[in-house]
Amino acid sequence: MLTFTKTPETDKEVKNMVIYTLLKNRGKMSRSDIANITKINMVSISNYVKSFIKKGLISEKQTGESSGGRPPILVDLNKDNVYAIGMHLTDSSVIGVLVNSTVGVVNKLSKDPASGELAEVVSEAVDSLKSGIDSSLLKGVAIVSSLSGNVDSVSLETKIEEKLSPRTGEAKLYMAPVSLACAYAEISRESNFPSDKIIYSFRDVGECVLWENFGFYNWQDHDQDEEGLSYLKPWDDIMGIRQRAKLIIEKGVGTEILHLAGGELKDIREIDVINAANKNDDVAIEILEFVGMSLGVRLAFLVNVFKPKKLILGGGVEKAGRFFIDPLRNSIEKLSMQAAFKKLEVKSASLGEEAAAVGSAALVIREIFMEG
Repeated sequence: MLTFTKTPETDKEVKNMVIYTLLKNRGKMSRSDIANITKINMVSISNYVKSFIKKGLISEKQTGESSGGRPPILVDLNKDNVYAIGMHLTDSSVIGVLVNSTVGVVNKLSKDPASGELAEVVSEAVDSLKSGIDSSLLKGVAIVSSLSGNVDSVSLETKIEEKLSPRTGEAKLYMAPVSLACAYAEISRESNFPSDKIIYSFRDVGECVLWENFGFYNWQDHDQDEEGLSYLKPWDDIMGIRQRAKLIIEKGVGTEILHLAGGELKDIREIDVINAANKNDDVAIEILEFVGMSLGVRLAFLVNVFKPKKLILGGGVEKAGRFFIDPLRNSIEKLSMQAAFKKLEVKSASLGEEAAAVGSAALVIREIFMEG
């Protein structure tokens, strides 16, 4: 399977993303308006638009308003001509979405991963999602996995590809890290032209993704010129909510957490701690506050290094609410430079369980328009 392009590598790819982002976020507009906003010369805009139209990615719409003379022709995304599927595999569900070129969800489903051989469950889900469209308009399928345990990811990827290839025709097949998919799901809803610098923090141990100039960076890109990318690496799970809860309970401390986990220490999940905190369990609240404060210390450093305009908290920690986010925000405010913090907006992710599926499908659409 293919991997996604993290950063535009050519001037053409950057300009393709500029035009796509503008039309996606603002809707139909004239070529001259695009040129005025982007500061790209009119001849280049006309050539890029012509290429997009030729490939069926955008189309000419009704004429715009004019104060006199010939009214301008407007162009817009051809949203009913380009589709992508995103699939998120978890221990409890297979979540799938079909999106159009505006990343509007056209169809979605959830299946039990134990209902059959997993590769077959995925391929049946893809068949169901694309059943209402012309199959030739499906441009790609992206798979994201959050499966735990001893899963042979290479073998699973091969089996899924073998099942999907005959059923998806010329649609390209991709694999994506769950952190990247979740990040793009949220960032694609936030990012306006010009491109804001955004940090997305995934889960309670802060695997971070940096969005800048229409591209993504994570800790594995630390050999790039950008200083500080290695600090995007997540902390060890020992710093997370689940492990801290286990350590405290092993000491014999009484808490509602263990009851919510069915009485088994090994079965404790982050959501059990969050649910206990919402029942005013003091131990659970202390755990969320401590982990939030600790993660905030790390994120404050990233704010000082990268000076983002937005920091988005996702991957499930957003469900912890004020118990987690208030101490996190306090740490950032105390430890980040005042100039950087004043320009920073801290917010929680909003897409919930569909984030990875939506984000992976959106990455397919991004790939299509980046290529132009």
